[in-house]
Amino acid sequence: AAEAAIRAAEAIRSLRNQNSFWLRRGDATRARRCAQELVAIAHEVWNQPHPDSVVDNDLAWFLLTARPPDLRDPELAYRLAERAVAATRRAWPDALDTLSLAEERLGRLDSALALESEAIALPDGLFSYGLEDRMVELLGRHGDPEKTEEFLRRQLARRLAVEGADEVRSARTRQLLGAPLRGVGRLAEAAPEQRAA
Repeated sequence: AAEAAIRAAEAIRSLRNQNSFWLRRGDATRARRCAQELVAIAHEVWNQPHPDSVVDNDLAWFLLTARPPDLRDPELAYRLAERAVAATRRAWPDALDTLSLAEERLGRLDSALALESEAIALPDGLFSYGLEDRMVELLGRHGDPEKTEEFLRRQLARRLAVEGADEVRSARTRQLLGAPLRGVGRLAEAAPEQRAA
């Protein structure tokens, strides 16, 4: 099973790279062919008796972000991501993030927010700027700038509470915090956060 997972991971990585290469070169036909192969692999992997959480997660992410977009399959992506989250006992932030994106693509924003919060709350999620950016994006879609500010202030406090943490590692959070403050007209509060970044 481990050998099969390694081969699948290598094939996925190779096809994703080829897909990106052909997209950059403007060859939509070859890019589509690579993407179609990845979609076929995703269906095969879903039916395997001994899944691998990394393979499941990688394929789910691809199915959610595939180019061309008409090959996206949020339903299958959701199932693969859910299986990866279960296999990792909800301890891998990347799998929770992928499941969050699947929930969002299926129109379930509240569930997406809850999953992203769970990912960020994990020790490995604390200093993940990608997770933080995605949470701010989700909160922005939710249309509640106060919740965005509350999240960022909580995140900033968590980061600064870590032994050895410094302002440099928190600069991105401060920069993000300045935007919602500016958006609600609190310019005097926004300026120091933006300068600290």
